[in-house]
Amino acid sequence: MRRLLLGLALCLLPLTAAGQDDAAATERDRGFLAGLLEDSLSGFGRTVRIEGFRGALSSRATFDELTIADAEGVWITIRVGTISWNRSALLSGRIEVSELSAAEIDLPRRPGSSGATAEASGFSLPELPVSVDIDTLRADRVVLGEALFGVPAVVKLSGKMHLDGGEGTAELAIDRTDGRKGTVSFTGRYANQTRTATLDLLVAEGPDGIAAGLLGLPGKPSIELAAHGDGLIDNFRTDIALKSDGRPRLTGQVSFLTIPPADGAAVQTPERRFAARLDGDIAPLLLPDYQEFFGPTVTLEADGRRLPSGGFELSRLVLATKGLDVSGTLSLAPEGVPLQASLTARLGLAGGGDLLLPLAGPRTFVGAGDLRIRYDQEKGDGWTLAGTLDGFRRADMSIGSITLSGSGRIGRTGGKGVDSARVGGTVSFEAVGIAPADPGLAAAIGPKLSGRAVFSWQEGESLRLPVIDVTGDGFGAKGNATIAEPEAGAVVTGRIEATVADLGRFSTLAGRPLGGSGTLTASGSVGLLSGFFDLNGSVVGRDLSLSQPEL
Repeated sequence: MRRLLLGLALCLLPLTAAGQDDAAATERDRGFLAGLLEDSLSGFGRTVRIEGFRGALSSRATFDELTIADAEGVWITIRVGTISWNRSALLSGRIEVSELSAAEIDLPRRPGSSGATAEASGFSLPELPVSVDIDTLRADRVVLGEALFGVPAVVKLSGKMHLDGGEGTAELAIDRTDGRKGTVSFTGRYANQTRTATLDLLVAEGPDGIAAGLLGLPGKPSIELAAHGDGLIDNFRTDIALKSDGRPRLTGQVSFLTIPPADGAAVQTPERRFAARLDGDIAPLLLPDYQEFFGPTVTLEADGRRLPSGGFELSRLVLATKGLDVSGTLSLAPEGVPLQASLTARLGLAGGGDLLLPLAGPRTFVGAGDLRIRYDQEKGDGWTLAGTLDGFRRADMSIGSITLSGSGRIGRTGGKGVDSARVGGTVSFEAVGIAPADPGLAAAIGPKLSGRAVFSWQEGESLRLPVIDVTGDGFGAKGNATIAEPEAGAVVTGRIEATVADLGRFSTLAGRPLGGSGTLTASGSVGLLSGFFDLNGSVVGRDLSLSQPEL
């Protein structure tokens, strides 16, 4: 609205300027109007500055330079800008811009966040009190800083836009001009009344392009991504195709379906469904070492819906590669508490052998693994968890096998007249064949470690762990803890007592002979996000020898 009033003011100013001196009008053009534009466009964490502003009292306005800054400084500079528009059309409810152009745009980084938030809702175009037509949108040279995409680039852009009565079209074309091949073409159309939409997107880059760099593709091959959708927004399907070096890599569809509420329904919120089907051979896009994990075909299938009540259902999830199979379903109540959950995951190669996982950091291998999670409110409030992992191996550590198990209950409780969710249970683990590469660490940990934790959580309260118990070969630790919710600062408060039967196991780590036994007790609070701590501790030792004559 502020911009609309500003436009009206610019249209009416010539009427008030009639009969005045040209020099005075020029001075007002240069000073008053530039200040009015700066003040109107600034705000919400941004500062706009305009230099060399001319021609606002005519149908063609120009400026030498326009900058927009946030708390970190200027993030965009537009040089030699031109706006050609029909001032009289605004009086009849139209904004007609024949040209919106700039000789150069310097965009070194993204703008900082203004802190504004928005809630998700059904898609619609704004129905402005005026229609907007931009026949020509052009920037001859746009300099993109390295902070944007990891590499600097120079492009040119052109396009046009129309928005009137809830109907809109937009076309945009971007081409690299710095000697590298790269184009982005976008066309979109939508009408609120008919709810029909069209989407066409094409991204094509030659070798060593921005997209390949952002995705970390080995060799940075040429990339082509195409997406096309056409139809009712309430039943919209987008076809997706990805190519590299001219060969298909991933194809499929993503679709959305909106089901309106029945007449007389208590909740007049539509049900929104989604489905995804994608598959292809993406191995050539990966490092050679990871191609064994994904194999010649990767498949992703997902079906779900957001219910009018606010609940969520994932009725089908399938992710399949040569080394990984995941399938499952999930149902959540409006407040996010599970009503049903089923997840089965398998890790490993059919013929056996070590499998390299596609993880960042040190190269990590596994032999085989599986995980099962089950919960169904209709069959009771109990949940179970079971998993195994064999043959874990990295350069700094290997573990023969890890076993994970858990069980508990999910339900609701009525307290102080409020029905709230609650979750509780016990999770146990056992790891055998532990073999750190560091001899000192191997002696300290030992070949076997097991433990369990009992937890409980109620909506609106802290996570409580009344029992924490870890046992190794010749040492153990017991304790309890309470973890406040992130809104309360994610503070951990608790107590732990660790006992070591023979401190000699730490001799190699300490670099000197140690002996005796000891018990360490600590209690207090630690801020996980803030880093603060407030701890009290005590140590009781017996027959201690620290290879330190003074002690």
